[in-house]
Amino acid sequence: MQDVLARMDSVEKRLAVDAKEVDGPVGGADLREYQTQLLLRLRAIRGASPVRYRGSSVEQLRKERNEARSERDALQKQVAKLNYRVGHLKQHMPVPTPADMTL
Repeated sequence: MQDVLARMDSVEKRLAVDAKEVDGPVGGADLREYQTQLLLRLRAIRGASPVRYRGSSVEQLRKERNEARSERDALQKQVAKLNYRVGHLKQHMPVPTPADMTL
C-alpha cells in the first residue's frame, strides 16, 4: 500500500511539472513583458490616430456635432434661396418654340 501511495505522489509531482511547462508561467516577468509590449502597441496606435480624435470628451464631440448641424442648416438655407432664384429666373425666360430651334 505504501508503495502505491509513493508512486501516486511521484506521478502527481511529474504531472504538476509537466503542466507548468505546458501552461507556462501565469505571472511574473513573462506577463509583465507581454503587458509592456501590448501597451507599446496601443500607444503606437493612439499616436497614429488623428490629433482631433485623441482624448475626445463627450462635450467636445457634442460641440463638433452642433457645429456640423448649424453648418448643415446654413447650407440648406442657401440651397433653398438659390432654388427659389433659379425658379424665378425660369419663369421669366421665354420658352423656345420649334420655329426658334431651326437654323
